[in-house]
Amino acid sequence: MSPEADVSRLVSSARQINIIVHRNPDGDSLGSALALKQAFPKKNIRLFCKSPIPSVFTAILGPIETAERLENADLIMVVDCSELHHTGYAQELPNATKSGSPLVVIDHHRQGNLVKLAAFNWCDSTASTTAELVSQLLGNMRIALNAEIATSLLLGLYTDTGGFQHPNTNSATLRLAGHLIGCGAKLQQITESLAARRSLIQTKLWGYAMNTVEIDKKGLASARISRQTMKDLGAGAEDAAGLANLLCLTNEARASLVLVETDSGWRGTLRTRHKDMNMHELATLFNGKGTRRSAGFLATNELILGKILDEPV
Repeated sequence: MSPEADVSRLVSSARQINIIVHRNPDGDSLGSALALKQAFPKKNIRLFCKSPIPSVFTAILGPIETAERLENADLIMVVDCSELHHTGYAQELPNATKSGSPLVVIDHHRQGNLVKLAAFNWCDSTASTTAELVSQLLGNMRIALNAEIATSLLLGLYTDTGGFQHPNTNSATLRLAGHLIGCGAKLQQITESLAARRSLIQTKLWGYAMNTVEIDKKGLASARISRQTMKDLGAGAEDAAGLANLLCLTNEARASLVLVETDSGWRGTLRTRHKDMNMHELATLFNGKGTRRSAGFLATNELILGKILDEPV
């Protein structure tokens, strides 16, 4: 039986479903989770996330109601994440599965340690995005896509492929995007919200980062933004989103690293457009995770930059 068939069976039989969106949610995790909720309006589906939802996504998808305290359900799903700590529910998830709530993981990253808890792991690193896998699932379940569902899925495709510019974009990705647009997905609204419009605070933050960026001999473009700088500008974590992609467009850069200081430590975002570079391997130095082209991590001190600069990329 195929992974989507296994997951289809569990989703079909469940009345109450809890869907976990990972900490610091991106467009793929939110779009995939919301599409699942929208596809089954007769089921009691709740979204859970330990981080605030970035306003740039609610501007596209509308208000997104999430809860923090995880409850038992007929089925628990984790989308776009296969590492327990990244869910934000490292304590609650094991307890929930022990209480009888089966766990399903749907992710386009490499299989992580959630495999130990999950009843089914559908981790396919050949997929461009988790939204692509969710699209397959809904197709397998013969769910008709309306404009609302299609927009959620297209958001996932668009954000995790860098606006269809990253190497994970292929003919299947574009065919799916075309199908979603044909179903009413609002591509113009997505592109305008994510690429064409920026707040004054975000513009100032990006200007600061671009003014301080350094590029080493290996072509790694790096920028550091301290907690004090974030405070002085009145910026939040969502204002730094997309900055690593911008650094990658620099002619001299082969990869990019953006470090943003938070209360928990330095949050690193790694990006590359080159097939011979591996951002996932760099992120694992700090217990991070991702794909060859895109990865992230959280480290507790600023010495991380020196450690990364010493690594071959």
